[in-house]
Amino acid sequence: TILEKNQQRIYDLVMDMLSLSKERQLILKGGDLNTTVGEACELLQARAAELNVTLEWTPQEGLPAMQFDAEAIHRAVLNIGGNALEAVEGGEQPSVRISTGYDAASHLVLITVTDNGPGLPREVLPGLFNIFESSKGSRGTGIGLAVSRKIIREHGGDIEVRSQPGEGATFILAWPLIADELTLVPTAE
Repeated sequence: TILEKNQQRIYDLVMDMLSLSKERQLILKGGDLNTTVGEACELLQARAAELNVTLEWTPQEGLPAMQFDAEAIHRAVLNIGGNALEAVEGGEQPSVRISTGYDAASHLVLITVTDNGPGLPREVLPGLFNIFESSKGSRGTGIGLAVSRKIIREHGGDIEVRSQPGEGATFILAWPLIADELTLVPTAE
């Protein structure tokens, strides 16, 4: 069990380093965002159980058909969800909520990760996505948030952070809807 756990951590670190070290083309395919995020939540659930954290997964039903790089989005959710689990570890009734959504007015696809941890100090926010900067001391590599932001930016979006010290943190991964080719209606010429 210890070997499996550490092997996964090494794999995750190597994949994050590869994501940062080279420009890569997104592999856009039609897919179900709820399935991709749900699979990441399944992996995070084991870590949540170890840390005695409640992990709540709330998929939005009826998301529009879309294209995205499923492997990349999966990695981003694992990184940010994993950070949230560690942020609440040892707190009172620690919990993390992960949800998907679509804002039709702005045509944005959304993944929201919210925790009830200690929040982020205001002075940490400007450098939060800088590579190799970590507020976790020796437990963090400073790569996960940088990789996650790179992935969302490759999709044409960004990550918004909302946090107040003592009130937890919310990370909103948002990018423009890339419609699934099969759902596009040809225009009359």
